[in-house]
Amino acid sequence: MKKLKGNFGYYSHSKRIYNTEEEKAFLKAINKKFKGTVICPNNHIGKLTNNEDYLSIVRKADIVFVSNIEGYIGKGSYKECNTAMENGIPVYLVERNGKDFYFRYAISLEVDNPDNPIKYAAVESVLLD
Repeated sequence: MKKLKGNFGYYSHSKRIYNTEEEKAFLKAINKKFKGTVICPNNHIGKLTNNEDYLSIVRKADIVFVSNIEGYIGKGSYKECNTAMENGIPVYLVERNGKDFYFRYAISLEVDNPDNPIKYAAVESVLLD
């Protein structure tokens, strides 16, 4: 498995999986693939009063990881990933199939459901080697 490089990563994901075994499994897979430090907002930051505070952390990252629910990312993850892309920071979609995890390089974000903050956008991506 080829490691992704960088010193500081950020894991963007739905609050629906905060404090779950699913969140732990994704973080474990990300930490196997990325040799730097990964910040999980739920575990390392906590609830901030201003969403811009999360985006300022994203802007400092070398790489952003995102997981989806039923093929979509929420509005908060969309803002984080879009901020990363606008700042030239690579974004990787992490998908799970059973016990296996796949990392896909995000090419673009598509807002499909502007009125649904949970299933807000889809991530167009390509599979890594």
